[in-house]
Amino acid sequence: AYKVSREYIFLGLKEYQAKVDAILKDISGKFNRFTLRLIIMELLTNAYKHGNENDEELPIKLIVSESAT
Repeated sequence: AYKVSREYIFLGLKEYQAKVDAILKDISGKFNRFTLRLIIMELLTNAYKHGNENDEELPIKLIVSESAT
C-alpha cells in the first residue's frame, strides 16, 4: 500500500481553472475527471468567498491525497 499527497497553494481565483486542470492531470486512477474538477472548483470557490472573504492575499491550501493497496 502507498499514499501520495500533493499540496497546492492558490492566492485568489485568478487562473484557477487552468491550475485545476493541471492538478487533474497529476491524479492517477480511474476517476470521473468531470466530477473531480467540479468538486475541486467548488471547494476553492467556497474557501475563497466564505473562508477568505474574497481576500486574494490569503492563501488557499489544497492537499490531494491518493492511496492504493
